[in-house]
Amino acid sequence: MPIRFFIGILLVVLLAGCQQKATADDHLPRTDYVTGYNGNAQIPDDRTLLKENDTIQAEKGFMTLKEANFEPQTIVVGDIHLTIHDVKRIHLEPDYSMVDYFHQLTHKETFDFVKAYVTIENTAKETRHFSPVATLKAASGTQSFERDIYLDNISGSFAPSEKKQGNIGYITEPGDDTLTVTTSAVFDEHEQQLTKQTTFTLQP
Repeated sequence: MPIRFFIGILLVVLLAGCQQKATADDHLPRTDYVTGYNGNAQIPDDRTLLKENDTIQAEKGFMTLKEANFEPQTIVVGDIHLTIHDVKRIHLEPDYSMVDYFHQLTHKETFDFVKAYVTIENTAKETRHFSPVATLKAASGTQSFERDIYLDNISGSFAPSEKKQGNIGYITEPGDDTLTVTTSAVFDEHEQQLTKQTTFTLQP
């Protein structure tokens, strides 16, 4: 009898553990939108950083997730649909091999940055030209698109119905809680402006 009792208790504990793990997994955000992304030459892959204080050690550096927002939003700029899938604030300790690259952008050895994984779709039947970031404004000042740390080649010419996916990311300072992004205008294949610029916010 005691043996059966202890076996019963053990089964209950195991089942409870499995249910807790399933519940925890159910609460993790979906990241299927990033399927097919081949990574970046400068920045470690952050797709496994899902909860605050998650970390990853990679060849290019050590990253800690400070906060994240997985609520998608879509910004419509004329024929261009810009979908933001995630916004994360990450602390990065770059590998020594990447120091020269980041010294062009900051003199700090470690730093925070805010990044967003985006999909950009040209819904027109003609070529369009567009950039998701022209300028980025925060409490510490304004940055141009040239200070993007990812350089994922998701700007420029979009063929009819073409989609591009990748990251945009900018080094931030303490107090840069919300980033206001101004896009480019949308241009046709003859470089004629079709729409005005649009603004949106990145809030981890």
